[in-house]
Amino acid sequence: MSNHTAERTGQGAKVKREGSIWQGLVKTVGIENVGLSLLLVAVFTGFSMASPRFLSVANFESMAFQLPELGLLTLAMLLPILTGG
Repeated sequence: MSNHTAERTGQGAKVKREGSIWQGLVKTVGIENVGLSLLLVAVFTGFSMASPRFLSVANFESMAFQLPELGLLTLAMLLPILTGG
């Protein structure tokens, strides 16, 4: 009978450890962002498998060239959004 109890304790400890990983992830990222983070990983993996040029230096240079312009446009729209038009 004690062996059966030890097995239950061992399984319970394993479930508790697995739960603590998810609880730590939720505490770190937030419950709202867990799904979005998983979606980001899935999209990144899909694009990197679909195109051999996705992880190339040229692609990262192109993104680094285009993103500052989008950042400036975002800052320009910040004031109208905050003031409600």
